[in-house]
Amino acid sequence: MLSVSDFFTAALPESFLETEVGSFRTSVGSLMIENSSLLARCEQLCGMSLSVIHAEAGEFVGGIEMSFGAGLATEVAAALKKQPVSVIYHPAWDFWTFGLRVPGTKLLAGGVLLRESQSLPESMCESCRKAGVSEDLFQAWCTKHSSTRPEFLERLLQSAYELMGHEQRSDASEKSTASIVGQLGRVYEEVVLVQDLAQYLRPDVDPSVLSEAVMERVRLICESDLSALCLRRGSSTEYQVSGEWGLRGEDIESLIREILGDRSPQILVRNHIQSSPLRIKYPTIQSVVAVPLFDHDGGPSWLVLANPSDGRELGTEEANMLKSIGGVLSAHSQIVELFRRHEEMVLAFIRSLVTTLDAKDSYTRGHSERVALVAQRIAIELNLSRPESEAVYQAGLLHDIGKIGVDDALLHKKSMLTSAEFRKITKHPEIGHTIISELKNLNHILPGILHHHERFDGRGYPAKLAGRDIPQMARILSVADAFDAMGSDRPYRTGMNREEIEQVLLRGSGSQWDPEVVQAFLSARFEIYRLWSRAIERQNQEV
Repeated sequence: MLSVSDFFTAALPESFLETEVGSFRTSVGSLMIENSSLLARCEQLCGMSLSVIHAEAGEFVGGIEMSFGAGLATEVAAALKKQPVSVIYHPAWDFWTFGLRVPGTKLLAGGVLLRESQSLPESMCESCRKAGVSEDLFQAWCTKHSSTRPEFLERLLQSAYELMGHEQRSDASEKSTASIVGQLGRVYEEVVLVQDLAQYLRPDVDPSVLSEAVMERVRLICESDLSALCLRRGSSTEYQVSGEWGLRGEDIESLIREILGDRSPQILVRNHIQSSPLRIKYPTIQSVVAVPLFDHDGGPSWLVLANPSDGRELGTEEANMLKSIGGVLSAHSQIVELFRRHEEMVLAFIRSLVTTLDAKDSYTRGHSERVALVAQRIAIELNLSRPESEAVYQAGLLHDIGKIGVDDALLHKKSMLTSAEFRKITKHPEIGHTIISELKNLNHILPGILHHHERFDGRGYPAKLAGRDIPQMARILSVADAFDAMGSDRPYRTGMNREEIEQVLLRGSGSQWDPEVVQAFLSARFEIYRLWSRAIERQNQEV
């Protein structure tokens, strides 16, 4: 005897493989496979072998066909439109038909309950013969559950229906929970990634460093084989590519333009590229998602992801992830640009102060600019960061700004200074510190201005600091200041030659100057001489 469970693995009659009723069309085989576990569970809970019909199509789907004879299936189906469970007694034949809706589907499951001692009515036997159904098989199916008492049958079916509904709701809840957990996991990954990248949102971080960090993380989190960053800078574009694209950076940008067409820059998602005409020009690309970043005059930059490692389609999740990352890149670009403009404004202001100082003492005109250039090169030789070396440069420009507060006669005096006059001169670091301390944006260079006349042995001024207690910025400026002073011509003497300067620096290493800074100067001396000479030539041309 066939049950629903048996029927799932049995070959369906050809007429059952595809049923058409008006505009309704369904594949019975697919329908049974799709709902096989649910229907098997229905039989298990009922403890009955069931026949199955489709409510909308009104067609037999599986089990023993009961859609013949007295129209038993039609009668049960009509009753189940009004209620989830139905048990109908047929006094003419003294048997029962029963059925229940299969929760979550358009399927109805039911059967016939015949007493074991009963024989099939002749009309039903005739229907079996016409339908090609074995009378013995149908008799066995109808009497299989004859021990089930009819008065308990409805309660049994109701319990099965409720249990299946509860299980289905639980399954739906589990799927919903799993979906929510998955979404939360992806959101968490996105938040962690953005927080991780936020550490790079500083003006001192080179954009290429941030780009490398992005390329490394985006492929890992999105589990894709390929990623790329097309950074537009004016009329040119820089390309950073991760993975084996088999394409040039220009080709990646060309792919984006072809997908974009005439539309304005927007988030792009394209799957199944190898099933489109694009496969000819881009044979290695299966799927791609691209997010536009900051838009300069030459067009937008793009963050691109392609070819998921597991072959899945790309979609909203990846696009949102790239959009968040793109926000970090855009923010960093804006920070760098704002910082650049701010630096330009600060430097313009500093140069105006230096111009004022140069006008006060024509003999040392250009001294501050040269000290700044030399000090910056020493800082680079000492492996200071870009912001640190920039700060050294700014401090070099303003290291003597305090001389604005010194009597012009002392600055222009050609003869030896008296002790009292020298003490007045030595006040210029403190005067400079006082002036610049009013400018909050320049507070970071105050140590260089205040302490550039300290000596490594502690015999300098104004605070008589020694060794590493002297700020590194000031130790660098001290060597650069001494170099320019020794090498420059004065009204009362000519400048020393380079060999003489180097000998003086070596003799004063460890006493007047920091040995490490002196060594850095000597290591970079040829480039320093070149920078220094060019500065003098440029300044002479400006006279």
